Amino acid sequence: MFFATPENWELIFAIRTGSADYSHKVLASGWVARGYKSIGGNLTHNGKVIEVREEEDLFKRIGVPFALPKNRNI
Repeated sequence: MFFATPENWELIFAIRTGSADYSHKVLASGWVARGYKSIGGNLTHNGKVIEVREEEDLFKRIGVPFALPKNRNI
């Protein structure tokens, strides 16, 4: 079960929409490549929680082109 707050809602939403492969191979790979981690449902960088209030902000931050949920499949 995943709980979301206003600060991590769009991270949880982005991870949980689309296929598991997309979440792992595109989103998670994107944030790892840029030095981020997902810990406890939060995006972190150097131990600091990064708020993700808009999906577009997440995609931009991790250097991945934005995709609508219906197109998040591999």
